[in-house]
Amino acid sequence: MNVGLTGTVPLALGNARLSGQALSGLARVDLRVNGPPALRSVSGRVTVVDGRLAIPARNLSLNGIGGQVSISAGTAQVSLGADVSSGGRVALSGPISVAAPYNATLVAVLQSVTLREAQLFEANMTGRVTFDGPLLGGGRIGGAITLQSAEMHIPQFGPSYSALEGLRHLNPSRKVRRTLHFAGLDKPATQAASLPGYAIDLSIRAPNQLFVRGRGLDAELGGRLRLTGTTNNIVPVGALNLIRGRLDLLGRRLDLTEGSVRLRGSFDPVIAFAATSQVDDVAVSLRLEGVASAPELTVTSVPDLPQDDALSYFLFGRDATQISAYQAIQLAAAIRTLSGHGGGFSDKLRKGLGVDDLDIGVDAAGTPQARVGKYISDNIYTDVTVNADGVSQINLNLEISRTVKMRGRVGSDGDSGLGVYFEKDY
Repeated sequence: MNVGLTGTVPLALGNARLSGQALSGLARVDLRVNGPPALRSVSGRVTVVDGRLAIPARNLSLNGIGGQVSISAGTAQVSLGADVSSGGRVALSGPISVAAPYNATLVAVLQSVTLREAQLFEANMTGRVTFDGPLLGGGRIGGAITLQSAEMHIPQFGPSYSALEGLRHLNPSRKVRRTLHFAGLDKPATQAASLPGYAIDLSIRAPNQLFVRGRGLDAELGGRLRLTGTTNNIVPVGALNLIRGRLDLLGRRLDLTEGSVRLRGSFDPVIAFAATSQVDDVAVSLRLEGVASAPELTVTSVPDLPQDDALSYFLFGRDATQISAYQAIQLAAAIRTLSGHGGGFSDKLRKGLGVDDLDIGVDAAGTPQARVGKYISDNIYTDVTVNADGVSQINLNLEISRTVKMRGRVGSDGDSGLGVYFEKDY
């Protein structure tokens, strides 16, 4: 054969093979078949201009898809780029075999890409992700991603509906079947297991600026994660651990003694935060733990007390039977905040000021004070504290490496200092 083909093809022709995604736009085709009627005889170029891929399941799209695919000797050389609707840009390049199982060696470069899940998280990342092997299953995903900044929000309310285990619909009407189909609840539970699996070895680095906020919690974490296993069974190694943080209730605050974020095979991470306070002879501990979309609060004490009494001791220094009516209202408000029904005035104010941390409270002597903190670069964090007496202090934290840090402070009362610290976790 010696046949040439030129023209324009709608990208939507590929939608029949896409599950839940939608392509749009046009591709200019300039191909030739020269030789026996086989894929290895095809050569030429396919050029994409201003294409679009919608991914409703992730609430994002790839816009302005452009580039070309050059075909020769049974191999397609891909060179494509696109803008991510939520921010940033991604570029994909590498060869793909045009015959099954479509062996590929691809590289995706992420340039300040922002991913977000409504009311749960927003992350800005850069990095390089690779794929090596057959696209039909058995390939390997690798590479490294750096989280430049991330905000994780603990929702005020949990999900209003989830599919009940073992729930069966008996003789549903046509309208019910259509609703179940639109909600994605008409698929058998074993369907996900039939999808092809890909080995994964992906490194995720988040040295700092990963903030977890909500329900009175305000914390910053950092660390490293390595995702291993397969796409059907992701096994995370490592964790993101506490750098600084507090739990604030009715003006009473606890410095966090423990904080971590771990992945458990989904985009809904598992969090664990704990803080302890001593009130007279009662030690009160608050722990917020579980998946970020619906964590559980546990209040314990030594000696052992009911949760409302333990929380009352923390807030007012006495059990719930000895507090005033106004304090009872405050106790109810604190419980609402921890259970996810409270407001977030300070968080709205922090966002309005454009800072990373805002703390309004009292110092050790009981004097009202305000502290504002912000990252001025990837490794320099500074905060300014001013109290009601007019005394101010500026703190500067410089991360020289993963283990060496420099900290300095300058106060209006002459209290100043500078230190170099070596820190290592075992």
